Amino acid sequence: MRVLTAAALTCAAGAGCGSSAMKVGPTPPSSSPTTVVSASAQAARIVEIQRKLGVDMHYSMRSLESYLASSRVSESCRRANDDKFHRDEIAVSYQQRRESVDHWARVEAGWIAGACPAYLHSLLSSLDRLGYRNVTDGVSAELGQLGIAT
Repeated sequence: MRVLTAAALTCAAGAGCGSSAMKVGPTPPSSSPTTVVSASAQAARIVEIQRKLGVDMHYSMRSLESYLASSRVSESCRRANDDKFHRDEIAVSYQQRRESVDHWARVEAGWIAGACPAYLHSLLSSLDRLGYRNVTDGVSAELGQLGIAT
């Protein structure tokens, strides 16, 4: 089963990305403060933030909305503080797509800022610990200009 990260949800033109191929984490505990946002509004927010960060993932909006409506926490959110997970994801992204750390961080930060903003600081802290301070400084500054707290 495939692990869902923001990059893994991408759908190339003409390629399907049904939710059956996604592995997702559990729903958040009921004690965590949440704000109910429609899946379509959340999907639009993710796409908007990523585009403003300079990445356009060409999501299938229907698949993205369906995934977000499932009320599950994505791997990107659930593992936002997981250094090993990020190190591995960055390596695979580079090996498979020659994706730079900066691009990977923008995709993930855009996803987390739109889907689970409470986890954004954890992602950026993890990247700092991995030695990517220059990347996190740049992404944090751009998110700040968008009014998104990191």
